[in-house]
Amino acid sequence: LTDEALRNGAVTRAAERLAEIDPAGTAAWLLTGPSDAKNQTFDNVYTAWVAKDKQAALSSLAALPAGEDRSNALRGAIRKMATENPSEAAALMNRYPGDVNDRLVRNYVWHSFDKDPGAAIGQIARMTDANDRDRTYARTVGAWLERDPAAATSWMQVNPLPPAVIQSIQKDRPENR
Repeated sequence: LTDEALRNGAVTRAAERLAEIDPAGTAAWLLTGPSDAKNQTFDNVYTAWVAKDKQAALSSLAALPAGEDRSNALRGAIRKMATENPSEAAALMNRYPGDVNDRLVRNYVWHSFDKDPGAAIGQIARMTDANDRDRTYARTVGAWLERDPAAATSWMQVNPLPPAVIQSIQKDRPENR
């Protein structure tokens, strides 16, 4: 295929299907292919791989050099692990702190929130973009306040939030609208 967008789309779709059958082979194949397609798909391959064989996926992740590939693989592993065991997923992020980026943290927050809102919110401080971090805090804490006001309020009393986040949360509360 000579059209780059068409080629990347084909690689992405093929990788999604192949990952269900052979995630290790799919990851190896993507590492040799075009970076755009790999960057769009690598995390999905690791999500499927962790679901199929977590230890093999984590061993492969550990063998990747630090950088974009490992960050993408880590995001995929975190996506799956955070839904089942947020503390195990956080420990995995701690093992590779140089590969943790804002997108990965948001991914962790989204996938761990239902199981452990406090753990999810506790990782938001790792985000480097202050505006994105504050928006993520406001959305997540706001959702927790609606779901379980007592637990969220208790957490907030022990874990200080940036003043802009508190203002945003207070403004968005139903009683203040």
